Parts: sequence; structure tokens; C-alpha cells
Amino acid sequence: GVLADRVDRRKILIYCDYARSIAVLLLLLAPNIGSNLFVYGALTLISIISALFEPARSALTPTLVGKERIVIANIIGSMLWSVGLIFGTFLGGVITELLGWQYAIIVDSLTYLLSAGCVLRMELDL
Repeated sequence: GVLADRVDRRKILIYCDYARSIAVLLLLLAPNIGSNLFVYGALTLISIISALFEPARSALTPTLVGKERIVIANIIGSMLWSVGLIFGTFLGGVITELLGWQYAIIVDSLTYLLSAGCVLRMELDL
């Protein structure tokens, strides 16, 4: 939260998405390294980066929608998060079954790059 109050929130979102994209790709190295500890480390890194991302995202919401629409924006955001979780899990399973877990990891990484691209295109009046 403190970081999101002191640094450009938009930059935090973009850099965190880039970092998560790379961190997810680290999981592709797991079979070669052969250590569960490596997998736990990569997942911990992703979680830490997400912990930086989420407060910045939450703090940016009122700027995007205005204070008068913050409640409805939060409701819609929660609904979309739930739908994304269900759809993402389903899609990840389908990709894993049809193409293999490596492709699912690559698609996951690409979703973070897509998110960064969307944030880059946002026009904000800060």
C-alpha cells in the first residue's frame, strides 16, 4: 500500500505485470532443475509481485471510475475476477490436456503481457 501511495500506480501495474510474466516463465525451468524448492520459490516470487500489484490496482480504481461509481466498479470487478478464475482454470486445463503444461505456462505468461498492454493504453487524468 505504501509503495502505491508514493510511486506512479500505473507504472507499478505495468512493471509488476512484466515481472510476473517472467516469473511464470521460470516454471518452465523446473524439470531441468529438478527441485520442488525451485517451484515454491517461483510461486513465492509471483505472490510477492502480486502483493505489490493489488494495492496499486485497488488505489487506481477511483481514478478510473470516479468516486461516485466506486461501489459498482468494485462489484463488477469482483464478478469479473470470479468469472476469470473459473474461465482461466477451465482454459488452463484444456490447454494442458491438449498441448501440455508448458503451453499453459506460456499462455499464463502472455496474459500478464496483455494486462500490461491494456494498462499502457489507459488514459488517466492524474
